[in-house]
Amino acid sequence: MNKHKNHPKRAFIAPSTKREWYFTIGWIVGGSLLLGWLLHPWPDTPDGLFHLHRIRALSDALRWWVLYPRWFPDFAFGYGYPVLNFYAPASYYPPALLHLLGVPLIPAARVSLALMYGLSLGLVYSLLRRTVHQEAALLGTALFAFWPYRFYDLFVRGALPEFWAFLWLPLLLYLTHPKGAHGGKRASLLTALAWSALILTHNLTAFMMGLVTWLFVLDRVHRWKDVGVPLLLAGGLSAFYILPVWGELKFVGLGTSSPAGYSRHLIPWTHVFTWTVPFSYPQAASPTIPLPGYVSLLFLGTFLLFLRRRPVRHLLPFAGVTLLLLWLQTDLSAPVWEVGAPLLGLLQFPWRWQAPLGILVAWWGSELWEAWGKWPSSSRGGVLLLLVILGYFAVGRLHPPAAEYTSQDLTPEQMWAFDAQHGQVGASWTGEFLPRWVKEQRWAIGREPAEPNPIPPDPAPEVRPLRVGYTRLLLHTQGETRTRLTFHRFYYPAWDVQVDGRAMPTEPVTNLGLLSVSLPPGEHTLLLQWRGTRFQQVGGFLSAVSWLLLLGLLMRSTPSPRERRGLWGLTFLVLGILAWRLFLPHGRWIPVHPVEGRAPGVRLVGWARPPSAARVHVRLFWLGEQAPIPRLSAFLHLEDREGRLMAQKDGPVGTPYTPPARWFAGFWVPEDRTLPLPEGGRGPYRLWAGVYSPDDPAHPFFRVEVGRSDDE
Repeated sequence: MNKHKNHPKRAFIAPSTKREWYFTIGWIVGGSLLLGWLLHPWPDTPDGLFHLHRIRALSDALRWWVLYPRWFPDFAFGYGYPVLNFYAPASYYPPALLHLLGVPLIPAARVSLALMYGLSLGLVYSLLRRTVHQEAALLGTALFAFWPYRFYDLFVRGALPEFWAFLWLPLLLYLTHPKGAHGGKRASLLTALAWSALILTHNLTAFMMGLVTWLFVLDRVHRWKDVGVPLLLAGGLSAFYILPVWGELKFVGLGTSSPAGYSRHLIPWTHVFTWTVPFSYPQAASPTIPLPGYVSLLFLGTFLLFLRRRPVRHLLPFAGVTLLLLWLQTDLSAPVWEVGAPLLGLLQFPWRWQAPLGILVAWWGSELWEAWGKWPSSSRGGVLLLLVILGYFAVGRLHPPAAEYTSQDLTPEQMWAFDAQHGQVGASWTGEFLPRWVKEQRWAIGREPAEPNPIPPDPAPEVRPLRVGYTRLLLHTQGETRTRLTFHRFYYPAWDVQVDGRAMPTEPVTNLGLLSVSLPPGEHTLLLQWRGTRFQQVGGFLSAVSWLLLLGLLMRSTPSPRERRGLWGLTFLVLGILAWRLFLPHGRWIPVHPVEGRAPGVRLVGWARPPSAARVHVRLFWLGEQAPIPRLSAFLHLEDREGRLMAQKDGPVGTPYTPPARWFAGFWVPEDRTLPLPEGGRGPYRLWAGVYSPDDPAHPFFRVEVGRSDDE
């Protein structure tokens, strides 16, 4: 007689009942409320501020009707930065859309993170219930919910995209695990969607999960295609992102960084586990992160099952892969890191392996609990007690300092001030996306030149701005001789300049590597726009074809009319996005109003009202006429109908981080200025811009009207 006759079968599928839905929804709601509460107040973390600025910048791009901005124009002291050309963009869209709808920036981030956290818990529970009983599923979900590395990511490092990536891990492990999905074309297509979502959320986590899933099927040759085919299709779906990252890495600092930075982050094997209760989170600058000691209890429990001659074969993949990932974090694995440095070195920190470890430990813990036998219903109380203990273990010492900034403080000026204070650029600690044509010291980009600054000798043309977009500009130029126009933008191969419809060669000039074009004599129409490199164009084409192929295959493999209706909705959404990208690749145009304001060495040539959340937002366009310009201040005044000053903003001409020594003839500088509308005031309001010498502010060189507010 079989001693384990009552043990649940490995293929056990939980019945779909209202009670199960209540538990799933309970995890979603409870997890969302818990994280929302923990995120109040917003924690002050090294990377969190950077990600908030990227959310803000994406929201600004959406106001311009640009769906996927690879270049953020207001980053890097207004010279621009190709952030989303290299950094996975998906995690920024939910909070950016909320912010676009009027939710303040920090609450938008809190809501999206809380909902994502809750959804990940509901997903883990519902998936575990397909193979284990309720008590084991509760325990596994609790292990995933309170995995310390998740909280370290969010509350210590501020790595919001990596925290987001946890949403996709349980789905991928289920779809590729031998006991999970049962194969078939539809399962492969869904797996491809999940892989694409993870790649576009956090590519490094996707790389690690790719290795983990391959390890799970090494002994099952017939299942290799269940991993390989979805990965290939996912590569096509996300080619618009992957291909430029691969092909253009040499254009930025990421392509020249040392791959051996991992070496100082390998932990001694004697310090892998910590038994402090609650978990003691290391500082963000700490080189290593220990694992919770209870992971070792899973090894012990599996070994004791083996001694009791209980079936443990289904637990061995969890134990083996977990042991490998633990070893990869220790100094014992240094030879492997040295050999694989060109690839493994991209991870930067060996402790990143704790991300896939989180779902492995959760799944393993539930399977181990189940393997000890069919537990009576009274064990549910013990599981709930363990849930409370795990929660206390994870959050008992979680007391991050509160951020000193608010949503209203998160402006480009605040970002520039932070970068200038810390000697950084582009809301990034290492200038990793800085184009390689920038020769200036990173700390000096927003200051006076650190070394002699070679400037073009050509004169400036006469310029009349016509229209402006998010990453494009239309100008009318005129010159009797050959002239040169240099833009307040870092040079990058994706920029395209056309003069009278013909492509013109561009080049980087000055030690900032600024985009510059030489213009022939005469009158011309100049169009500057982000055209995209060949990698971006080919990647976009491959993604469009892959998405249409995926939707077609899903439609053929979906017999249910209800699911077909949902797929038709998704199809129309994808077709709408493709049509938008085809017919509005650069978003919207807005007119530029020409003005004429002259001061020593500089001219104000136009103004525009860009789409903005601010009530009064004006973009001024300056043109340098000499090198350098004298020290000048510009003002923007808001006056009521009687001419009384209601609000003002004074500061250096251009931006505070484009000092006079950076100016020269033909230097085109856009400048955004915002003003608050006074409460209780009555409109309409008139806006005035001008320039004066700081030594004589009472006598401006000029004062011109730059629009009226639409507030009545």
